[in-house]
Amino acid sequence: MSEPFLTREELPDGTIRLSFAEPILDGAEPRRSLVVRRPSIGEQMRLGDPLTWVVDEKASMPIVNRALVEEYCRILITGHDWDFVSRATNMPLAIAIEEAILGFFRNARITLKG
Repeated sequence: MSEPFLTREELPDGTIRLSFAEPILDGAEPRRSLVVRRPSIGEQMRLGDPLTWVVDEKASMPIVNRALVEEYCRILITGHDWDFVSRATNMPLAIAIEEAILGFFRNARITLKG
């Protein structure tokens, strides 16, 4: 069996293309990739950050708000219907989508720290 997830490509406009070996059939049209765009300022202000940091005297640990990640999936994935993609059983693709969305927020925090 071939690897279901092949590549993660950061495009010049800040979007991320995820390409996979096994197509997802969207109607009659098989698709081998999807694009995750960056959230707009308005989307981020309305929905918030999907990561919450729990901090104590010894360490800090991120907690992922999965419901919020799913909401971002609905609005940030282009070229596919999220309800259709969400029924696929491609776990590497699921992790890659989540990491792409969380990465937008991680990168923004890194940029702010300078």
